[in-house]
Amino acid sequence: MAERRAAAVLAEYQSARDLGPVFELGSADAELNELRACLIEELALRGRRAEDAPEAVAWAAASPFWQEHPLSWLPWRLTPMEGRPTLPHYFAGGSAGGLQYTLPEGARLPGRAAGDLPVVTGNRLDFALEAAVERWAGRHNGRVESSIHLTDGPVGPDTVHPVLLSLGLDCLEGLATSEHLAVFTTTPAEAWRVLFTAASLGGGHDDYRWRGAYGRLAAWRSIAALVGVPDDARPGEVEQRAAACTWYGFNASTDWFNYADMDIGLLVVSPDGRRLAVLAATDYDGG
Repeated sequence: MAERRAAAVLAEYQSARDLGPVFELGSADAELNELRACLIEELALRGRRAEDAPEAVAWAAASPFWQEHPLSWLPWRLTPMEGRPTLPHYFAGGSAGGLQYTLPEGARLPGRAAGDLPVVTGNRLDFALEAAVERWAGRHNGRVESSIHLTDGPVGPDTVHPVLLSLGLDCLEGLATSEHLAVFTTTPAEAWRVLFTAASLGGGHDDYRWRGAYGRLAAWRSIAALVGVPDDARPGEVEQRAAACTWYGFNASTDWFNYADMDIGLLVVSPDGRRLAVLAATDYDGG
């Protein structure tokens, strides 16, 4: 874990060219190689080009460690979906930053629909949905729920609220009335931002933090599962599929959520409207 923080600090205060000597060939030390792998991603998160350091390019081309490393799946530059993520600032003795876990709430979608609702015809689990928040579930304040549902007809903005209520989710159990559930549209970029923050900061305590490099990977893995791409899909395919899906956020007044700034509710509907992927998570750093 020390390599992850070291990479974040180095990437914040040094250019890729200045960090070139870190990548000089000749060492097979696992800790140094892990630092290098994280450094490539931490530079990318700050809009810097690791390829500006010829030593980094040479190391990546020659290193079996990098070629087999899970971080090598990620692009060396931020994609449009990632934008410019907000990152903590590091200083002697700690870090600080105004990062937000919650989705901005837009106009609420209707809680009732005219006519018949699409019927859920199948349900299944895919724990890859939880990649970005899996460490939240390890904390006594944290809870995570995820599921995938198939319907016999398309789910759209006029039916998504009542269909979500019909899924039997634990996070919505005990809802007093349908008005206590807010559903609103969001975007893949907003979802990625929230998932990246959730993964990189791990719910608020330092020992649960994955830092930027692994936080970026975990956010992408959750996005990939939410949109339903094959396991071997590349980042470009994930982003293309994400753009074709419809994204919703939700929050609810139930005992499941902590009502803190670490409540997440996401619902992603496939392009044909018949596959719904749900991810909900809650945590707080009050002990």
